[in-house]
Amino acid sequence: MEGTQTLSARTLLGLPWALKPFFTLFTHCCPLPSGFRLRSTMMLGWTVTAVALIAIFFQDQPTPYFQDRKMIGTPLSDLSPQQMNKINLDAPSHGAFYVVLMSVASVGYVLADVAADELVNDSVLNKYRVVATLGSFLFMGFGMSGWDYGGDFDFTLKYTQVMLLMGILSLLLVLLLSFTLSESPRDRLSLRQSLSEIWAFMQNCGLNRVLLCRFAGGVFAGVSATAVNPVAFYYAGVQPLNDTVVSFVAILVVLYALSWVGKKDWTVDYRAVIVVGTLVTLALDLGATILHHYNFCAD
Repeated sequence: MEGTQTLSARTLLGLPWALKPFFTLFTHCCPLPSGFRLRSTMMLGWTVTAVALIAIFFQDQPTPYFQDRKMIGTPLSDLSPQQMNKINLDAPSHGAFYVVLMSVASVGYVLADVAADELVNDSVLNKYRVVATLGSFLFMGFGMSGWDYGGDFDFTLKYTQVMLLMGILSLLLVLLLSFTLSESPRDRLSLRQSLSEIWAFMQNCGLNRVLLCRFAGGVFAGVSATAVNPVAFYYAGVQPLNDTVVSFVAILVVLYALSWVGKKDWTVDYRAVIVVGTLVTLALDLGATILHHYNFCAD
């Protein structure tokens, strides 16, 4: 897939997170069982995720763009007519189907996450959830670092196998939620009253500043080059294992930050945290980009 396609796919997969307010209204205002409100929402979300991911597994896979993996990264103009016969120029047109199904799975996950946030509102439990993400990075680093993903491992999982495994795990969560989780009864809220309360909150000047900061920060943080994925893969030679190691270290930093804030009983200067965090992020991002662009450090 081209850079425009991969960047659009990444944006589409992140779009369901913008639906969290509507999912919250769905959780609290829909006619769901009083003592089963959050669990039923989580089960619905994980069911949608499982169905979408398992459907990908049963879909016939098209012929890959590079049938000979040794030709990856070679310009088409440098290929011989015999080598061009091993190129499927129609392959990028088949990617939309999988992106749509993964987007549906993302919608289900966000729906389940909204309900889970209602139950997991303790900082200690949030820390455990961050720890659990380390397992996903290990899985991607060692299970998806073969030649098909730009790595050099001899063993790798196919894309459809990964989707099947994630779908089965989602189904297991549905089964576990049905009898291992308990919640206190919650009455159904009025949709009209909830919307009125939201509108009243919007009149708060301080809240509007926070919302504006979050909105502007999300917009500017999301700005990226169209060719960011091809540049990382072909030009910089970033392998999945490298990316996973960096993500793993980043999660460890998050855990350390949570522990540090927890020791201070969450009484810290959050303005300083935001400023320092932003400056460090810019320094790391700009430094790595400039150093590699001018070939000071191409590893």
